[in-house]
Amino acid sequence: MKRSSLLGARRFRLHNQPRWHWRLALLLAALAVCLGTLLLIAGVVSLLGQPGTLLPVGEPLHLLLSGVLLLCCGVLGWRSCRSRLRRRSDISLPRHLLKNRAEGSPPHKR
Repeated sequence: MKRSSLLGARRFRLHNQPRWHWRLALLLAALAVCLGTLLLIAGVVSLLGQPGTLLPVGEPLHLLLSGVLLLCCGVLGWRSCRSRLRRRSDISLPRHLLKNRAEGSPPHKR
């Protein structure tokens, strides 16, 4: 059987793409986690102890909520960036060309 040059395996393989933008996003997510943790600790300390003289009356609650929000966003960003960086890039086929094994169809025999 004659091999066609149109359907070569190299055509479907992903090229090595630079991943610096995912590393930069990972760094920003790590900074968001650190800042969220610091804000969370500052909010808890000011709620439990005596609030600082620089903080108004309702400010510890704002610190606590913004710390929790920033911590959650940072963790979600960290996880998504790590999964993008660790994703296998062996072959690049559209989803409709890949075999869907979840439907219960038996595998092809050769």
